[in-house]
Amino acid sequence: GEMLNGAGLAYPRDTTTIRWHEDGPTTTQGPLTDGREQLTAYYVIDCASPERAREIAERVLDFHVVAVEVRPVHDSFGMGEG
Repeated sequence: GEMLNGAGLAYPRDTTTIRWHEDGPTTTQGPLTDGREQLTAYYVIDCASPERAREIAERVLDFHVVAVEVRPVHDSFGMGEG
């Protein structure tokens, strides 16, 4: 009941980054930052505390998912209420 949303993401090479500039948006092929580690999926959970979020995140770890970043969501448009 705590999992609200989530999805796997395509390869970084299939990403388009759009940046805001005063004279209009610009696009480039590739992820926002070029790095060795890339975001491969996301999950949105609704739970009672940051500690509970970390407990849930620990269950995602395995040989394929070797790191998980846990952070609060400040906007949840389109999820839940409506």
